[in-house]
Amino acid sequence: MNTNELTVLPYSQIPIQHLTVEKLNETLYRLKIPDVDHLIRIKPPLLNCQFGLEKDGIIHLSLYALCESKTLNSANSALQHQKLDQLKEKQQSFLDFLNKIEEKLQSTEIRSLLPGQNLKFVSNIRIRNGYTPLIKTKLAKFKGRLNCSIYDAHKELTTSSQLNSNQKMLTCLELSPIWISGEYYGANWNIKRIDLRDMTEKL
Repeated sequence: MNTNELTVLPYSQIPIQHLTVEKLNETLYRLKIPDVDHLIRIKPPLLNCQFGLEKDGIIHLSLYALCESKTLNSANSALQHQKLDQLKEKQQSFLDFLNKIEEKLQSTEIRSLLPGQNLKFVSNIRIRNGYTPLIKTKLAKFKGRLNCSIYDAHKELTTSSQLNSNQKMLTCLELSPIWISGEYYGANWNIKRIDLRDMTEKL
């Protein structure tokens, strides 16, 4: 698979209010853009790999700029502050987008199309007081094998062993089909591509 061939849309251009549900089988559905025959793929702003690569390919992404802002002091240049503020705006916009997607998934319109009216929604957004929000994602797999391209800071292909805690990265995320398991349902954000950034790089 060549991730460069993936159709990736700016998340700001996803028409959330017009998203529909397509039935794939008895327990699998997908949220889709009308007249677009592929899963929703987006490119988020720069994010932070909070804990590194976790069990089962899970990666919790955090809003890097909000973490970094706590460490800035008067010694930082005005330009650095300006860039940080711009990134914070992008990240907040992205978080707003994720919340709207989850609101859509929990809407009466969508739930009425799913089997069972008492299903409980599983969110990918983790929020705790005093901490930056975390977004649960997973490395994409196909038939049990890794289906995610990972590039280092020099744009060279690398492996998942380079996914360390507090690593800055750009990603391509794909919204999985809506899964149903027992009394729960949800949709995962799978990572199709990762571009690692230099840990010491300034914004």
